Amino acid sequence: MKVKIFANGNPVDSKVINAETGELVEGVISAHVDVDVEGAVATLIMHDFEAEITCEANHETTQGVHGDASSRSLRENSDPNS
Repeated sequence: MKVKIFANGNPVDSKVINAETGELVEGVISAHVDVDVEGAVATLIMHDFEAEITCEANHETTQGVHGDASSRSLRENSDPNS
């Protein structure tokens, strides 16, 4: 989905629109945009949404693994809240 993010500095007026349909994207509570010389990334923080997620994983156990794999700071724990 392509989105348009409208922000004028007032959170009440800010909104996220589906660029293809023109419809308001419901449930967005925060939008973060990071821009650098190589491009831009937008992150939408949402609540009360439905998602269909497909994950192709290898046979390694990934439940309870927390941290940043690229920095090798992973730790395994059966409690994802710790």
